[in-house]
Amino acid sequence: MKNPSRRSTGKCSPASSGRTAPSCHRPCCGAGLPSGSVSSTIIRPGTTCAKPWKPLNNSETRRFRKPKSGVTWTGGAPIRPGKGLPSVKHLNRYRSPKVKDVERMALTNDEVAHFRSHGYVAKPGFFSDRETRAFQAEIDRLMENGAMRNVATAGDGKTTSTTQRNMQLCPMYRHSDLFRALPFQPDVVAAISRLIGDPFILHLDQVFLKPGGDGMGTHWHQDNAYFKIRDPLMGTAVWIAVHDATVENGTMQVIPGSYRTPYEHSRDPYSDHHIRCYPPEEQADTIELKAGGALFFCYGTAHCTGHNRTDRSRAGIAFHFLRADYAPERLIEDGRDYRPYVTGPRATGGVVEYGVRVDGTWESEVAKALERGRAAV
Repeated sequence: MKNPSRRSTGKCSPASSGRTAPSCHRPCCGAGLPSGSVSSTIIRPGTTCAKPWKPLNNSETRRFRKPKSGVTWTGGAPIRPGKGLPSVKHLNRYRSPKVKDVERMALTNDEVAHFRSHGYVAKPGFFSDRETRAFQAEIDRLMENGAMRNVATAGDGKTTSTTQRNMQLCPMYRHSDLFRALPFQPDVVAAISRLIGDPFILHLDQVFLKPGGDGMGTHWHQDNAYFKIRDPLMGTAVWIAVHDATVENGTMQVIPGSYRTPYEHSRDPYSDHHIRCYPPEEQADTIELKAGGALFFCYGTAHCTGHNRTDRSRAGIAFHFLRADYAPERLIEDGRDYRPYVTGPRATGGVVEYGVRVDGTWESEVAKALERGRAAV
């Protein structure tokens, strides 16, 4: 089965073979990483995983079932790993205003099947031209405000590089109401529900911008080397091309089926916090997307981006979503403001996590971002 926008050319060339072990398991920040010299210890797959993956039993799924009469259900239908995905008809039995427009079918059955067999699926034109212009205006605003920082280093894992830039902001929600609202956008909710089932949470949000000329890529890695969930197919990222993403400006590359193999990861000396692995690059698919296209890939899919060798900046925004029954309790305990339930009985549209209702604000936030962009010209 051919996947849209697949192109088997190009590689993410390693800048160094240095391999060291991180103490931080978050890809968005350097918290917990040693400052200064880097250890030579290699992280071996599965060394910190608490349990191997296994199907959930009845007691583990009971709390996600439809409540009895008289109790409002605000999420979708639970599924069990290996038992297939719920149909849209089945999901609609549990619909409420908090999870609307699931029937829009943002992904086809063939695309969902491609994700489950290959670990990724590309969706050109996932966002409208209007939404894409709002993304671009918001990225320009964040850059002008100095919200992003350069995570590229001179090769010691610490000293900020003066010759290469890999600009990052994580998390985004504190800086952008538009990006805070994006996980609740109806097509996004529908797609994630189809890929990993309900209920699910927002796990992580971030933006990478590669400036023209000196934009540095992000080396090969698997997100599950950070997150370590039992089944990597139960977590997915959606990577959105803010600008046209091509081989020349360092678009995303993925290795089909790599979620089945947890690779050894080590500290990347050319980043102030990232880790990296060394998968078989010759098996990579290069995903070229026009602005507004989206790439969904599960937590176990090895991926990287390359250097931007053009004279124009390229940005990509990424949101990670996780099935709630695969989330460690520390991620979803009451009082956290960062990882909202998007669907399920605990979903409040962002009220509990952010203090305001975010669900339903997408169109107005797009309009505001476009207006700010026009005013800045």
